[in-house]
Amino acid sequence: MEYKLLSAGEWIPVPAGATELTGLAAGTYEVRYAARGGFAAGETAEVVVPPYKLAEYAVTFGVTGEHGTLTAYVDGVPITTGTEIEEGKKVTLMASPEEGCRVKCWTVNSEVVADHKADLLEVENISAATNVMVEFEEISALATPVVAVSKESADNREEGVTFTVEAVEGVTF
Repeated sequence: MEYKLLSAGEWIPVPAGATELTGLAAGTYEVRYAARGGFAAGETAEVVVPPYKLAEYAVTFGVTGEHGTLTAYVDGVPITTGTEIEEGKKVTLMASPEEGCRVKCWTVNSEVVADHKADLLEVENISAATNVMVEFEEISALATPVVAVSKESADNREEGVTFTVEAVEGVTF
């Protein structure tokens, strides 16, 4: 047996004992029995090799509960939940919490993403159907102590008086 791309001039022998050929470029090929031992080459048959297409997987996403929205992008283009994504692509998800709320947690395929409470999550190298959910929580109202310092009290301060300000999760100073 031998084969060639329809537009090519030279025939390529099929290796002895081979039952399949791999790695062929997309296109139309001619295949025939090679001429040998006083016999002419056989009639050609055309075989079409389609372009390789990467597998695609559904990516679903949403919000657990309320207090915000979730948007997803592939290659900078917004997608809707259930969109089929080519294998190997990266999905970028952007959580938008309502005023007074923040991301509580992310889950990918029902597994909590540990220590990740940012508004942005990237899921790289999609290789199976993937489900991403985000959950929001309200930021609890915290009493904020107020310390007033006037110029007079600053000028007459006593040695050894110290004020300590500690960061509280969810509060920006």
